[in-house]
Amino acid sequence: MVRDLMLHLKSLLWCLNKDRKRYNLRVIIDCLNARHVPESIRGTPLGKNLNYLIDQLSASGSLAVLLNTIKRISQSKQRLKTTSGNIELGQYLKTIKTLDSIPPGSFGVVSFLGESIYGLFYLDNRGILEKKVMSDQVEIILGTRI
Repeated sequence: MVRDLMLHLKSLLWCLNKDRKRYNLRVIIDCLNARHVPESIRGTPLGKNLNYLIDQLSASGSLAVLLNTIKRISQSKQRLKTTSGNIELGQYLKTIKTLDSIPPGSFGVVSFLGESIYGLFYLDNRGILEKKVMSDQVEIILGTRI
């Protein structure tokens, strides 16, 4: 389940980042708030992605975390240049040190790029958490698989 969830989060954030003009953030936010995807987009890749995320995150109360991430996506940089290469929204992360309650080896996705980098992580007992990460705490995974 964690890999599928990370794939859907990655897909949503990456698409919103790459094609900001195409997606109406208000519609996405309304869908997540209502926990319902309208018929007009239900069969699209975006609609299927939102349905999956609503189904998976509703029980844990994690939709609020995802909503906060999406609400501030327009404030995020699309790409951040670092000494180890570019980092983009939606790229996979893997913790290499304990990050608060997140153990080493946990996967996440980059959720915000600015003065700080944030990632969304999933913990079985707590759902989705957004945490500020430092470069020595995580490995950025450049590929599309975890």
